[in-house]
Amino acid sequence: MAKPTALILTFLLFLLLVWAASSDFDATASCRYVTAPQLCTSVAISSAATSAKALTVAAVTEAASTAKQVSASVDAILAHSVTDANQRATLEVCKRSYESAVGSLEKAVEKLQSGAGSHGDIIADISAALTDAGSCRDTFSQNPGMVSPVAEEASVLKKLVSNSLALASDLDVDTPAD
Repeated sequence: MAKPTALILTFLLFLLLVWAASSDFDATASCRYVTAPQLCTSVAISSAATSAKALTVAAVTEAASTAKQVSASVDAILAHSVTDANQRATLEVCKRSYESAVGSLEKAVEKLQSGAGSHGDIIADISAALTDAGSCRDTFSQNPGMVSPVAEEASVLKKLVSNSLALASDLDVDTPAD
């Protein structure tokens, strides 16, 4: 009997092949040069993006959703398990950073979808989110012996934002979204 993971991967590969065959847009090629190609391809499959702009919108939207999740995790940790004042202060910096990342990413999505922002504005918003996503790690690194309880989630977030930046950098903002 096949393992569930193997079946899921086979199914996802099948979906990718069907999706790629039904569109002139090649998400695999768009995802080739990003920080985390597998994450990018996963977003492409789940969003069924049929253009570079649609893939970029999906990637930025996924990054914003992940930033919200990381922020919620920090909230839960602050509410239930932090007694050390230094760790609390550090996590509060993290919370503000993730909230700021959400705001920047949501602005980028809005500009991408509406066409209201310039390419430079979109890049600036995503770049700001990338800086914000790394701020928590930087704050924890300034406190020897203190380990971020959201380090794994934050790592995924940073990869998603980095992918978004790479996709947006290659984007022709005049390209219509799906």
